Amino acid sequence: MNSLLDQQVTAIDIKEADLAGSNIAVVSDIHANIHALNAVLEKIDELGVDEIICSGDTAGYYPRINETIELVRKKIRYHCLGNHDFGLVEFCGITQPRFNRFARQALRLQRDKITRENVEWLAQLPIRLLLKWEDKKIYLVHGHPNKPFEYLMGYNEERTRELVRDAVEEAKTTFLIAGHTHVPFIHHENGKMYLNPGSVGQPRDKNPLASFALLNLKKNSATIQRVEYDIEAVRSDIEEHGLPKYLWERLEKGI
Repeated sequence: MNSLLDQQVTAIDIKEADLAGSNIAVVSDIHANIHALNAVLEKIDELGVDEIICSGDTAGYYPRINETIELVRKKIRYHCLGNHDFGLVEFCGITQPRFNRFARQALRLQRDKITRENVEWLAQLPIRLLLKWEDKKIYLVHGHPNKPFEYLMGYNEERTRELVRDAVEEAKTTFLIAGHTHVPFIHHENGKMYLNPGSVGQPRDKNPLASFALLNLKKNSATIQRVEYDIEAVRSDIEEHGLPKYLWERLEKGI
């Protein structure tokens, strides 16, 4: 599996699947923050969507790995593999240097806690998915469509849009959905859309509210949604499991 970190991806490798309808909730970067996930799923239930999809990173950073995976498996039908998901499955001398010390410490804890059934579920996640509804196609990946663990984010918004334009062209679909940056972003151009829903479990856009997106395939429109959740409960989890306090301090600031 180590080669996946730098793998060039072609369309022939994409797993295809059909969506249940045109109203889609998009989540990403949950990072075992069960408290944020519960709040987001409650809001999604109120909105009555047809489908929930996830662009990776159920694992990483926070302690409640088994509860989070079990809830994700119950509520979300389509997922792709994130870099922290991969890091948890294949936590070795090659993968560890790719994570900062806070992420490595959390992954070690999760390796100790995760059940065999849940790690096997992570290991079978596809790197990318081609999802279809009627004549619309969505390319779902964690990061860049051809390098799935590479950030689609530049040093400013203009550079980000340049990167996104190129990525959308490479995806060759109407919609490209990715996470990884933890910063929500929507770009429309020439009838195509790039959508990053932001992060459920660790937002980094200086807004501490959990982030997800609503995508309407029929109308070719998307909106970012924000949800308040109990950050103090995450703090208690972190303190109980001996993880660095920075991991909850950053949640309060949305960084």
